[in-house]
Amino acid sequence: MNFREGMKALGENFLNEFESLGFFNDIGLIREYVGDNLHHLRKLASIRKAGYYKQPGYIERLIQVSAAEGWNLKIVGEKIIVEPEMIDLLLKLLNNDRLRSPINNELFDSSAKQPVRKDGTGP
Repeated sequence: MNFREGMKALGENFLNEFESLGFFNDIGLIREYVGDNLHHLRKLASIRKAGYYKQPGYIERLIQVSAAEGWNLKIVGEKIIVEPEMIDLLLKLLNNDRLRSPINNELFDSSAKQPVRKDGTGP
């Protein structure tokens, strides 16, 4: 199996897991968006590896913060309504890629995250 096919298989397995968790109304739109695009498949792999979505309360907090920040995710009941124009943002939020600077309160989309220790130093 070549790399792309392996990534597609892993992505499909992951989307099946998401579907079983019931966070979204329609995984099909995410499947279509990701397709066989390696960048999107890597994003799925990153989301799966980081596992933020598995943390208790993460999805609920994602929904709350999205509403408070005006990020326009559509929520019905406790499900995130998948809309084509919001899939990129949704993948960023699932990977915890939206970060705020404590210095000037500026908001960033950043996939490079290294936790800072309580003493203020990096890894």
